[in-house]
Amino acid sequence: AQAIGDKLIAEGRVVGGEASLAYLVPWGTGPSAKLLAELFRRDIRVFASDLPFTTLDRRFPAGSLIVKTRDNPEDLFEQISEASSNTGATVYATGSAWVESGPNFGSNNVVYLEKPRVALLYELPTNPTAAGATRFILEQQYGYPVTLIQGMNLARFDLSAYNVLILPPTYGYAGSPSAILGSRGISRIKDWVRSGGTLVALGSSTEFLAEEEVGLLATKPEFKEKPEGESKEESTNKSRPDNIPGAFLRITLDNSHWLAFGYGEESQVLVESNRIFTPLETGIGRNIALYHDDPEKVMVSGFAWEESLQQIAGKACIIHQPSGSGNVVAFSEDPNYRAFQDGANLLFLNAVFFGPGH
Repeated sequence: AQAIGDKLIAEGRVVGGEASLAYLVPWGTGPSAKLLAELFRRDIRVFASDLPFTTLDRRFPAGSLIVKTRDNPEDLFEQISEASSNTGATVYATGSAWVESGPNFGSNNVVYLEKPRVALLYELPTNPTAAGATRFILEQQYGYPVTLIQGMNLARFDLSAYNVLILPPTYGYAGSPSAILGSRGISRIKDWVRSGGTLVALGSSTEFLAEEEVGLLATKPEFKEKPEGESKEESTNKSRPDNIPGAFLRITLDNSHWLAFGYGEESQVLVESNRIFTPLETGIGRNIALYHDDPEKVMVSGFAWEESLQQIAGKACIIHQPSGSGNVVAFSEDPNYRAFQDGANLLFLNAVFFGPGH
């Protein structure tokens, strides 16, 4: 390990010296994500494999980075070495195109990662603390630049210079996001996504995308389930589920999808809301993360009402829905809440760093 400022980080290295073909980076750690951010900043061309592969007697998981020497700067080795040292990531050099298993480096399953050009909505209708936490993670923890857009100016803002737009959680006292952004602002978002943008909604912004007048998510927040034996007349007054005041809940992940690269089959998320979303139907999009379908196993720690656990089991937590040639990525909870959930960073960074390439 080495000290950088007042922080101790793993010591990065390039195994195998200067490569004649490519440099490979296993995906799934904070250092690998920091390395990718630095390579983007240096305008180095990076590819990623959507399937695991084995080479150099090592298994590289899905999402692993492939930096080819071709079409990259002549001093690529020096730049890779410096970036590895800065971030603590381990890089493997190879001079052979031979892959023992999985896709080769020229496969259709190996995608070029277009450099993210990230915009973040702030001020109304967003929660300022939540917007600040997301900006802090990207800029301060991972060193990646973000452009801020005032929500009330979105209708007049040219989004064409950006390929990622992040919608932090909305501010409950600010009024309806639809009213603040207006029909022109909503149309601008929808047209931009259909043209190839990646829209990332966090927490309560997911409800905004599911509104009928927005129509970017084919799901709805659920109401409280009707107790058994209650008549139709008694259940006409619908109410939202009881609020979960703070609990870590277990999720199951579709880790064959790029949004869940770097994770196993299960993880956990912090829930502090009454948002319960119906999973997407097959063919519309993919449910990348679902709450564990067993109400007895969904709770990890914290407190939640028994009725809430019964209803949230098996429901959607992370959703991917294509729109035109773009992506809509929605998190039912904010993975960046107070910027302390390091284990959730990669789910969010997968959306930002891999979205434009898919």
